[in-house]
Formats: sequence, structure tokens, C-alpha cells
Amino acid sequence: MESDSASESRINDTEIIRSLVCKRCWSGPFSLRSFQTAWCAAGLSDGFSYTPDWNEVESAAAQGCSWCRILQDNRDSSTHGIRSRVTVGFSRKNSFGCTPKDLQTLRVMMNGIPICVFYVYTENDDPASRYITARDVVLDVSSDSSYQLASRCLEECAISHEGCPISRPTTLPSRVLDCSNPRKPRLLVTDTMEDSYAALSYVWGEKQPNSTSTSNIDIYTTSGIDLNLIPRTIQDAIDSTRRFGLRYLWVDALCILQDSREDKDREIAQMRKIFHDAHVTLIAASSSRVSEGFLHDRTRPSTDTRLPFICPDGSIGNMVLSPVWQQYDETQEPVNSRAWCLEERLLSPRALIFAAHTLQYHCQTHTVNIGGSICPPRGGRRLPRLMFLPKPPQVLSTKEALEVKRAWYDIVEDYTSRDVTKPRDKLLALAGVVEKFHGVWNASYLAGLWQHNLVRDLLWTKDYAKYSPRPTKYRAPSWSWAAVDGRVVCDTFDSRLDPDRYDLKECELLQCEVSLANQTLPFGRVVGGIVRVRSPLRRVKWNPSASSPQIFEFGAQDGDELLPICDAYPDSLDEASQSTSEVWVLPILWNVEMMYAVGLIISDASEHTGSRCFRRVGYFSSLDNPKGITWLLQSPDERVELV
Repeated sequence: MESDSASESRINDTEIIRSLVCKRCWSGPFSLRSFQTAWCAAGLSDGFSYTPDWNEVESAAAQGCSWCRILQDNRDSSTHGIRSRVTVGFSRKNSFGCTPKDLQTLRVMMNGIPICVFYVYTENDDPASRYITARDVVLDVSSDSSYQLASRCLEECAISHEGCPISRPTTLPSRVLDCSNPRKPRLLVTDTMEDSYAALSYVWGEKQPNSTSTSNIDIYTTSGIDLNLIPRTIQDAIDSTRRFGLRYLWVDALCILQDSREDKDREIAQMRKIFHDAHVTLIAASSSRVSEGFLHDRTRPSTDTRLPFICPDGSIGNMVLSPVWQQYDETQEPVNSRAWCLEERLLSPRALIFAAHTLQYHCQTHTVNIGGSICPPRGGRRLPRLMFLPKPPQVLSTKEALEVKRAWYDIVEDYTSRDVTKPRDKLLALAGVVEKFHGVWNASYLAGLWQHNLVRDLLWTKDYAKYSPRPTKYRAPSWSWAAVDGRVVCDTFDSRLDPDRYDLKECELLQCEVSLANQTLPFGRVVGGIVRVRSPLRRVKWNPSASSPQIFEFGAQDGDELLPICDAYPDSLDEASQSTSEVWVLPILWNVEMMYAVGLIISDASEHTGSRCFRRVGYFSSLDNPKGITWLLQSPDERVELV
């Protein structure tokens, strides 16, 4: 029999829940029959419908009715001044690709037109939890319960994820932090020891004066490291390593000699293995500086709205609506603005992401928020699964080949949108990922491009929404995306250039080679590179500083009206700010049937090299005009050397 105190508590809870909405809403959409009509909606246009008085809605919203405020905030401008029929319905079909898998949504329609959609979640101990799948977001990421939930994700991954590699003890990196005494961790030279370890991915954001160097390594290995010398983020990583039952942690600042180029090169060459073999990678996603740490409590989203949930059995609980269009945006995290951090994430089979809003578990199978809260879908953040197989297939199926190719393009686009602290590391910071692709393609890697797909790879374009100046120091040949700063797009997937639909023509590749800065880093820095092709070559004029830059044919005589033949896209701010100049267009791929061509804009580089050669300065695509690509078909083939 229920005690008087329990009964009184239940009544008080019900009154608190009822106070979330006005009396009209409680007797209308939140009455038992109306709410169950919405809950059991079968189709997208089904649910409970009613016609509110907008004056009453506005008044109730001002007095604190959460549901009326939602209607008022999302009312379509076309419905003002007329009576609107509002339809409310839930859906159990998660069509947005979020987790948890059976996440429910609530949609609101006005006069048959969808106006807003919300994800629905509740707390674990709420009566509504028997019906609502998603749970409240975990804010106290450093609590014991949070680590238990995260450990459960790791265990579930090991037991049931067929697409995830098995974690087992492995040869440790050459140096690790021994965290057995978290108050004074010690740097350990492993000498081929085997065990499990964690790795840390984070943003430095500032200097680390006490990182390991040739002057302090002996002290760090014999006496340990004073905790006061260790930045907050690394302290939190040490704490997390211990709480996950691990003894060893790899951190670049303490496990690599920061004043030794030889040691850096040797350890960077092992980067793929370090993150690939880690039991788990700890990603301090929301910390912009190493002194910030990542174990602080998170803040609840201000955009979420609490409302009553009328259970099918008549009991009353809470639900929280979270706008689909205002979810966590991982692109805003500091860690996702850094180039090195992309490689560290991609190479890690398992990662715990200490995000701005909660703690997430990321593996090759899925990404979830611990505790079952709403996690929006992701794109371009994984390597293809076959790259984590013990032995990748020697021959790829058509589907696998397309998946790998598109994964590479997505990675390059993401990578080039990130910052590299030292510009000379532009190629080096992706070397571990490149090694993974090389293991599948077994093709020559040419400063960001691949020999087996070179014609298409040459056709990268600069994101023209934002141009950057050209680097002051040499970093890569002009035909490589690594030669410029800012996001590039690798493939537009233009249907006119689909080889399965058309008989395409392309330039003839004669030679391509690069000169490495360090032979022990075959996917790292380069000091030179050339591409020689045979293709029609046309001398043209362009005005890259125009709002819509175009390429023009020379007139037969001075003063003739110039005919635009191509749209032009400069590679950098240097070209984009120039006035009209003389350049050449070098077609790379063209479709005679559709009269369409794409290729490179090049300029004379002879004065810098002493022999006739060119450098890339932009990308072009042909225009629709009466002459089509006649200019190309009438141009003689020439041998062209790009440097």
C-alpha cells in the first residue's frame, strides 16, 4: 500500500508537470485521448488536430505555457491573421540517422504543412522512460557512473561489433607515461614491451614549456614528472587512463623529444601504429588550450523544452523536446579545426570524445552519446571498414573501390579546411592516413595525389568562398592541393564527366614524380615535383579579380570583342586579386558529345626555373556557348611541364 508521503510526492510531481502548460493545452492536446492519438500516429500527416486561437496562444506563451511558446515561435508567417489547424504527431521511424536507433520524434504541422520537428527524450527514472527511447544528456562526464557507461560501450564494441577490430595487448610505443602513480607519472622507455594503452588527441593551443626534451628526459624517466608541471588536459587524460583500468598513456608532448628533429621524424613515422593500436583514444574535443582540461561538467542545452508526457497507462511523466535543427555541431569543436587531430581520430578504432555537451563513444560501427542521449549523424569521419581488416582485400569490388575513393576525397576536403600550426607539416600531418590508403591501393603517392587516379586528382578546386594567400615558403608543387591554404573540393561528380555514360577524352600523362625531404617518410614533406602531360594548350586572357572570373579567347585583332569560353576559379588570393593577365588553359578531361571540358589554368614559370615550364594558378570549366569547346578541339597538342 502506498504511503501517505509517497502519495503526496506523486501528487506534487503531477502538479509540477501540469504547470508546464496552460489549462487549455492540458485539456486539449495534453489530455489522455488527444495525446494518445498523437502518440499512435501512423503516417506523417496523422495525429491529433485542433484549431487554437492565436490570441490565446500568445497570451498563454507570455504567461509561461511551454507548448504555446513552441507554437508561437514556430508559427509560419503565412498563417498570421488566419485560423490555423495544428496537427501534432509522434514518429518511431528514425529517418535522420541519429542514435539511439529507435529515437522518436514529434512533428508539428499547420494547415497540412510541416513547420518543425523535435527529438524526444526523458530521464531514466521518469514514468515516460518506459515509452521514450532517448535519455537525458550526461553532463557530469567525470563521475563514476559516466566512466561505467563509457566502459560499457567499450565492452559492447568488443563483444558485438563485427566491423570493429578486436582490442588486445600490443607492442607499446617507444615511450609512454606510466600512470600507476597518477600523482607523479613517469616516462617509460618501453623497449618492445607489450600491454594495452590509451592515446590522447588534443589541441595544444599554447606552448608546453615542460614537454619532454633532451635536457629533462633522464629526470622524467628516473624520478617521474611533478604533476604541477603537467597541463590540465594531460592531467585529466592520466586520470581517465587509470579509471578505465589502464596503466599506460601516450601523449605527444611527453613521449616525443620536442627539441629533436630526428626523434620527431622517427615517432611521426610510427603515428599510424600508435593510434591504430591504442586500446582507446581520448579526444579532448572541446578544449581549445592544453591548460583547460576536459573533465568539467557540461551545460544543458538552452534550446530544449520540457513538457508533460501522458503515458498510455494514464500515468504522467516528462518529455523534453530538442529541435532537430539545433543539435550539437561537431565542426565547432576546437579539435576539429586542427589538422593533426583529424589523422589521430581517423586512425583510432575506438575513441572517447569529451565533447562540449557530453561524452561520446566513437568506433568503426557507430557514434553514440554515453547513456543513450541523442547523437546526430556524422559524415566523413571514418576510414572505410576494410582498412581495419587484418589483411585488406587485394582486389576491391566496384562498391568498395567507390567507397575508398570517396572516403579519400571527403578526408582531403575536411583536412584542408583545418589549420596546421607549422605550414611545412601540411603533407606530414596526414601521412598516417595516407599509409592506410596506400595499403589498399598500393599506388604511388604524389604530394597529396595518387598515380592511379592522377587525371581526376589533378582536378581539385579551391573553395572560392574564401581565398588565402600563397605560402611564402615552398611546400608542394603547384599542381598539389598542399601548395595552397584553405578548403579544397576534390571531385564535383559532374554527370557530364561520368565515364560510365560517356566516351571521355583526357590528357596524356607522360611523367610524374616528387622529391622527398626525408626518405624515411615516404608520405611526408616534399622538396620538388613535376607533372608532364600532352594536351591541347590554349593561350587566353582572364580577369581573376572580377566577381565572376571568366576566361576569354584572344580576338583576331586588337580591339575585337573577347568571347568568354570558360568559368575560372583562382587557386589563391594572389591570383584572385590580379588584374587581367595572360595565361594558358590546359584541358585535363573533356566530353566531346556534351561539348564540356575541365582543366587547369597555368602561367609561365620559366623565369624561376630557367627552362620552359608552367605552374598551376587555377581551375576552369567550359561555358555553354555557340562555339562549345571548338577552341579546344582546334588547339594543337603540346608537351607541358608543371612544377
